Amino acid sequence: SKYLKVDNVRKLFDSLNIFALNRLSRNINFIKNIPEHLENSFINKIVKDSGLVCDTLHMYDIVLNSNKDYKIDYRKSIEEIHDDLSEASYIITNPLVTFKNTKEERALEYSEEKYCIKLAKTNYELRDIGKTMHICVGSYSDYVKKKLLSIYTLQDNNGNPIVCIEVRDNKVMQCKMK
Repeated sequence: SKYLKVDNVRKLFDSLNIFALNRLSRNINFIKNIPEHLENSFINKIVKDSGLVCDTLHMYDIVLNSNKDYKIDYRKSIEEIHDDLSEASYIITNPLVTFKNTKEERALEYSEEKYCIKLAKTNYELRDIGKTMHICVGSYSDYVKKKLLSIYTLQDNNGNPIVCIEVRDNKVMQCKMK
C-alpha cells in the first residue's frame, strides 16, 4: 500500500517518547537488517522511506517541544503528516521576519493589468515562493535581512509567482522561472 496504516503511524509517533531521536538511526539500521521473510508492509515502508520517517519524527519532536497539545490527524498519509509538520516546525524555528525594505527597493515594484513585480517583504513570503516554484529562495532570508540582496517576483494577476529575481548591488544575479 502507498501509505502507512493508521495504527502503524500512531504507533510510530507514540514511540517517539520511548526512542530518543539520537537512537533513531540505530533503530532504522536494526529494522533494515531484519530478514526479508519477517518483514511486513509496515517495515517495508519504513525501509523504503526511512528518510521521510526520520524527518517526520524530527519535526514532530520540534513541534511537540513547543506545543505539547499538538494533534496529528492520523487519517492522513505519512507524506501529508510530514508536510503538516514541516510547516508547523518552520513556523516554530523561523519566526516571522518583516524585512526593512528601502525606498530604492520598493521603487522597483511595478504593476499593470496582467502582471506585477513585487518585492518580498517577509521570510514567509520567501518560503512560499520557494515552495511554489520549487527553488531554494526560502533559505535567503538572512541575506535579505542583512541587505545583501533583494528578492522580487514577477506575478500574474492572481498573485502566482512566474519568475523569481535576485537583485544584488542593483544587478540581477539570478532569475528563475517556474
